[in-house]
Amino acid sequence: MLEDASRQPAGRIGLFNTPAALTETVERKSIELGRLAELDSYNAYRRLCKFPEVTSFDQISGDGRVQDALKDHYKTVDRIEYYTGIFAEDTRPNSALPSLIGRLVGVDAFSQALTNPLLAANIYNDLTFTPAGLEIIETTETLSDLLHRNLPAGSRRFEVSMDRAVTSHRPRAAAAL
Repeated sequence: MLEDASRQPAGRIGLFNTPAALTETVERKSIELGRLAELDSYNAYRRLCKFPEVTSFDQISGDGRVQDALKDHYKTVDRIEYYTGIFAEDTRPNSALPSLIGRLVGVDAFSQALTNPLLAANIYNDLTFTPAGLEIIETTETLSDLLHRNLPAGSRRFEVSMDRAVTSHRPRAAAAL
């Protein structure tokens, strides 16, 4: 299941990938909450994250449908709202995330990781973990490693990744499962 989730377009982050029922109940509410909270514009968040402001719709997405929808609704790139903009961006090569979301997730992840008590020298040491536990932690490098550590010995290898370079975006044939 994890391997297939890594490969299918249903996990693609972007516009036109949400069922209509969720668009009305979830997406619209998120935009309304952003307005209520007076979130800054998409371009303002780009500046905050040290990205250049976009000046045209094709700088956000190469997808004509996305460009047309943004033009129809916002008229100018300076009016694009944060929530819409972050999901309108094309994903980066070899990534599951667009640039701005990737930067925001990265900042959050690293700021949390670097302050995580588990990484403190007085906690992350051989007095806290067994030799086997430390070896497991230090040899786990991928999501696939984490998955396989929890499967019975001898199970077939699954490819689980958030790196789009290793995903085909095509469901595998049932016989291959």
